[in-house]
Amino acid sequence: MVTLPVMVAVFAALTVGLSASSSQQLLNQHASNHARVVSYGGDPGGLPDAPPGSSHTVSHHEGLVCVTYRETVDRGWFALIPLELSGSACALDPLTSRDG
Repeated sequence: MVTLPVMVAVFAALTVGLSASSSQQLLNQHASNHARVVSYGGDPGGLPDAPPGSSHTVSHHEGLVCVTYRETVDRGWFALIPLELSGSACALDPLTSRDG
């Protein structure tokens, strides 16, 4: 009789973990695409929309352009305990890394 509640708890934990990892992967993908486009001097406005409620920062340093996306997940399972996720990526910045 204890097996069913334990199975439900394990399934719920796995579902929550899968949801969080999916959101994390999406943030990393957006950060990577954004950094790549900015490093080539393009307009990131043509990229697919980031998750709603996310914010991003772009920084240039030491020949790199770095983009960080942040999102607070507070819907669904995370309504009880919100989760702060962030994804970041860097790409070579050809404009600042040139010699000469």
